[in-house]
Amino acid sequence: MIREINYWLSEHPAIVGFRWSTDQLFGSTWFFLICSLSIYFLSTMALHHILSLFNRRRPIPLGPFPALHSLLMAMVSGVIFLGILLSTVAEIRDTRWAWRGRTHNSSMQWLLCFPPGTRPSGRVFFWSYAFYLSRFLHLFRAYFAILRRRRAPVARVFSHGAFVAMSFLWLEFSQSFQVLAILSTTLAYAVVFGYRFWAGVGLPVATGSAPVVLGCQFLNPDAVL
Repeated sequence: MIREINYWLSEHPAIVGFRWSTDQLFGSTWFFLICSLSIYFLSTMALHHILSLFNRRRPIPLGPFPALHSLLMAMVSGVIFLGILLSTVAEIRDTRWAWRGRTHNSSMQWLLCFPPGTRPSGRVFFWSYAFYLSRFLHLFRAYFAILRRRRAPVARVFSHGAFVAMSFLWLEFSQSFQVLAILSTTLAYAVVFGYRFWAGVGLPVATGSAPVVLGCQFLNPDAVL
C-alpha cells in the first residue's frame, strides 16, 4: 500500500518527467493568467456592487455548496501536501539538485534556495503546478463571502488573486522557498477546510480542535479568508 502511494505520488513517469511549458500545459501562459484574474476581479466586484445596489444585506442561502467546497479543498490540499512531501524526499535521495562541493547538507540546501539554472521540471514542480491550479478552486471562497455579505470583500478578492499570481511566478521563474511554502500552506488548508466541512455539515467537533485550527490560520492567514 505504501509503495503504491509512493509510486502514484512521486515515482509515476508523468510526475518524474514533468516540465513546465507554456505550449502544452493548461494555464501556463501570461495571457491566461492576466485574463483569468481580470475576469475574476471584474465578476466579484460586479457581484458585490449588484448586491449593494439592491440593498441586499441578508446573506443569500448557499445550501451545501460551501461545505462541499471545503471538503474538496481539504482533499486536494491533502493530496498535494503528501505528494510534494514524498517528492521532496525522493529529490533529496537522488540529490538531483545538490550544489557543487558535496557538503554534508548539500542535498537540503535547495529547500531554501534553488541552485542557479534550476529548471521548472520534475517531481516538485509537478506538485507546484497542481498547487497553482488549486488556487483557482480556492477563488470560489470570495464569491461565497460576497453572497454571504461578509466584510472586506475587496481585501479577500485581491488576496486570493495575488496568491494565484504568486503561484504562477514560482513556476515561471523557478523561485526558491516554494517547497516549504507549499508544504505549510497545503497542510494548513487540509486542517482548516477539513474542520469547516466537518462543522458545516453539523457533525460534532472534537474538544480542543479549535486551537489547532486557529494555529493553522495564524501560521497561514490566507486560510482564514
